[in-house]
Amino acid sequence: MSESFYTSSSASNLPNVTATSTPPPSSPITGSAPPPPPPKPVSHLNSQAQSANVSRTGTPTLSSTPTNAVPGITNSPRPQPPVPNAQQTFAPVPPQPQQRYDPIPPPSLSDRWIPSQLQDKPINELHTLVNNASLLASIASTHPSYTSSLKPLQDAIHANLQLVQQVSQAESQLRQLRDETGQLLLSHASLQTQWRRKQTEMDDALSPWGPRQMYQRLVSSIGEQEALLRATQESFLEGSTSDDTSHGKASEKEINDWVRRIREGATTLEKRREMRARWDEGRVGGWR
Repeated sequence: MSESFYTSSSASNLPNVTATSTPPPSSPITGSAPPPPPPKPVSHLNSQAQSANVSRTGTPTLSSTPTNAVPGITNSPRPQPPVPNAQQTFAPVPPQPQQRYDPIPPPSLSDRWIPSQLQDKPINELHTLVNNASLLASIASTHPSYTSSLKPLQDAIHANLQLVQQVSQAESQLRQLRDETGQLLLSHASLQTQWRRKQTEMDDALSPWGPRQMYQRLVSSIGEQEALLRATQESFLEGSTSDDTSHGKASEKEINDWVRRIREGATTLEKRREMRARWDEGRVGGWR
């Protein structure tokens, strides 16, 4: 009886589990923002293009060197998305100081330990107890060594509960950030659609003043001016009508008026031809 009781209550074979309550590594969500990327090197293509084209030396050119990025400052007119507040981040549970674990050894044969419930029992009742293995096991758990053997397991369970609480807090924070990010993505998509619509309207409004349309109008104006000048010359050279009292001869006033119109038309035609020639040479506005 004593051997089975002592063997069932022995805790020497149990592993010595030490409670580990080290906090988990910091989540990438709550970490600090990464540093801005370094500026790209200045390309030397701009200097070569300017040196090869001498006529553009007086034209101001924008520098292609990107400005140094300042964290937290942007030049965009749109409102910035909300940044997660540092107060929302969960604070890890501080590890509790480990108490020294002194296991209580189970009783040996020399101790002759008997549970207090069996000390006043008669022998006939003890025979019934010996034949029941479940009762023997329950009596074995009354020794203090059994409770002492469960202490490391209880500490490990408590540490796991703390880790579960931290993971739950991180999960709730991640879910909130995911919802906010989804709302920002939807807002960004709607703003992008509005911007594309406005961009299309602006392109349609500025299309008559585009380079291709302006060149086409210039070419057509040259043809119209040539036709107008030709019609003016032909109408004067055809002579007068039947009811003309000057017998087909134009007066001095008519001749001066015709010469003036011819000169004005020819001047306008030459200006437009010169504008087209400058356009074809790439010298629009005086710049090559």
